[in-house]
Amino acid sequence: MRVARGPRARRVAGTLAVLAVLAAACAPAQAGTDVRHYTVFAQRFRFHGMPSTVAAGRFDLSYSNREAFPFRHELVVISIPQGQTEADVWNDAKAKGADSEDGWLHWGEIGEVDTGATKVGSFDLPPGTYAFACWETGRPGGGDGPVHASLHMVFQVTVP
Repeated sequence: MRVARGPRARRVAGTLAVLAVLAAACAPAQAGTDVRHYTVFAQRFRFHGMPSTVAAGRFDLSYSNREAFPFRHELVVISIPQGQTEADVWNDAKAKGADSEDGWLHWGEIGEVDTGATKVGSFDLPPGTYAFACWETGRPGGGDGPVHASLHMVFQVTVP
């Protein structure tokens, strides 16, 4: 391989170096690139893998359905008002079925994740108490079934 030398080669190298410095100086700042990421999965009508306390702000969530049979789940993020807990979500789902979902303030969702699939969602939560809940219905093997939140498919998360 022949390496170019001489005044022209030095000018080209100098020009390339100046362009590299200018490109770096003009590039937009990469503010906020440190987004937290959590991996959660559904199995046996429960959410697994999420810590019960997370810092306020933005995070990404990978949500997988690991049921042992063909089935569909979702992950809906709701606020839990002061003085209430995930048990209030269960009981509301038992009493009202799918209609109970409308009684809770939503912060986003990852919807319709079939067995073997994974979807990703982004959430931005201020301090408070939240829950992940599934309002899909059905029974293993098919057929009508209860709202999954009524089967305790609710996971409470605190954001201090």
